[in-house]
Amino acid sequence: MDSYTVADAAEVLGVSPSTVYRRIAEGELEAYDISRRGSSRPNLRITRTSIEAFQAARTVTAA
Repeated sequence: MDSYTVADAAEVLGVSPSTVYRRIAEGELEAYDISRRGSSRPNLRITRTSIEAFQAARTVTAA
């Protein structure tokens, strides 16, 4: 899968959808809008590479 819905990304990351929206707003996750022109609500997709980078940045290794 090359992109995830907000709900799918939340499941992969083990967080709530609202946390995913917050991470997008803060620039920590990269997303794009696939909603139709004129739509009042965004239909966001989060890239796989963005999720992988987010996870890698939070991975802690033993010293």
